[in-house]
Amino acid sequence: MTLENLRFTFLICFIAAAILFIIAVLFYFIFDVTYIISTLSGYKERRELKKIRTENRRKKMSVGRYFLPGEEISSNEEEDLSGEEATTFLYAENK
Repeated sequence: MTLENLRFTFLICFIAAAILFIIAVLFYFIFDVTYIISTLSGYKERRELKKIRTENRRKKMSVGRYFLPGEEISSNEEEDLSGEEATTFLYAENK
């Protein structure tokens, strides 16, 4: 191969690489890859749960006391949850 052929081959490969790069960037935005990655990895759900928890804490839970996953229940709170604060189903069974 001569130098002329190598230069021409390089130019063709460089143009093809540039076109494929532009297509890849367009597909990234067309298919919203960040949304897909956040959904598959579970980041979106964690972010939504965090938002719901902060809203619930801000409202101070006017209807009873809710416990978040991983939150420990102290012995005083266990006593407070017995009796009339039980759900209607459990309360009806105890009668």
